[in-house]
Amino acid sequence: MGVKGFRGNDRSYFYRFKESDTYFAVFIPFDGNEATVGNGSMTGITFDSIEEVDQIYQRAIEAGAIAEGEPEQKMETFYGGYIRDLDGNKLVFCKMG
Repeated sequence: MGVKGFRGNDRSYFYRFKESDTYFAVFIPFDGNEATVGNGSMTGITFDSIEEVDQIYQRAIEAGAIAEGEPEQKMETFYGGYIRDLDGNKLVFCKMG
């Protein structure tokens, strides 16, 4: 499959698919609770600009999503905002790089 694994930090491990911007990551939940649907699992959707991240985040909130972390610069190479959809799934809208 051409998958390469690497440690993100002490709470995460990432797998990157060969010649792709697609990743699969495993995290220890940040809130310290047990990993369940929507806690310890998350779908990330990348965008080309910070403005796009801000726009889709706001649209999701307007559509009834629950805010889990407003968009902000989390790391030098990561800008993102977190929501929970109407089914409780956690998503992050982000710009990498």
